Amino acid sequence: MTDQERQADIALLAGIAAGEHAAIIQYMTHRFYAGEGDIGCEVEEIARREMLHWKWINEHIRELGGEPALERGPINIAGPDVASMMQADVELEEHCMREYEQAIAKTSNPALKRQFEHHLRDERGHREDFAKLVIEAREQAASGAEPHVPTEEEQAIIAMLNSGVAQEYAAVLQYLHQSMATDDLKVSRATLNVAIEEMKHMAQLADEVVPLGGTPAVEPDVVKIDTDDAGRLKTNVADEDAAGQLYQSQIDSLATAGKPEISELLALIRDQETFHRETFEDQLRRAQAGAEDSTPPPKPQGPKLTVGSLLGQPQNQ
Repeated sequence: MTDQERQADIALLAGIAAGEHAAIIQYMTHRFYAGEGDIGCEVEEIARREMLHWKWINEHIRELGGEPALERGPINIAGPDVASMMQADVELEEHCMREYEQAIAKTSNPALKRQFEHHLRDERGHREDFAKLVIEAREQAASGAEPHVPTEEEQAIIAMLNSGVAQEYAAVLQYLHQSMATDDLKVSRATLNVAIEEMKHMAQLADEVVPLGGTPAVEPDVVKIDTDDAGRLKTNVADEDAAGQLYQSQIDSLATAGKPEISELLALIRDQETFHRETFEDQLRRAQAGAEDSTPPPKPQGPKLTVGSLLGQPQNQ
């Protein structure tokens, strides 16, 4: 493979990763609106599969010498009803199918062709699944209640929760990037484990936004990219400390507003952020002291990463 071909494949993969990233966020946002019933469960299962696609694509990028791709393609939340959201998901799957068909024609790399063909089969199945969910959502809407209109106080709580959603989204991307970019197995595992919990936080906060009549945030805060483990870990320690302080201030406000359930959720998240900070502090001390072996270990494969694993659910692979 020439360097020109390698760079072309990296660019091709990065474009596909952006589409998979968009699918994950669009589908998970729709899952928040659909709830935890049959439709919500099916949408979340498809989102898990798209996360696995995103992981595989980024692994190929790393194998070719590129940096993990964190960019995201356009999303369409659609609405206001779940049926319209499912129709938007049908259209996104059709777009992804076209992307994979074009990618198969563009690359001469047989491993990438096989991977793209595998994903294309998945996307065709997802398109059919969403088409069925459009019909199911329309049937359910006939007996559905009117959407809740948030009060002024609830709007303030929605804004507070969405600040957390955006913060957790950025943390997920930041830590996933680090888990793939490092050559240190312990750092890779630590950042991946924290990313799993941050994705759970993101989902927990977004699940509180929808019943209040709000729309979950779909744009992350700033993702900070450092070039070495020590710099990354220092940034993580500072970010986790700031997150804990922010959640503490919000806990006090929610208790005053008479929202004890949300206050308790934020207290749990705050305590987990403290654990994350301590985890990164341990890894930072180790990095600063020098790894036990100065020879970089082989690139860690790590556990299989899916939306299901990020949300703390069993994986069937």
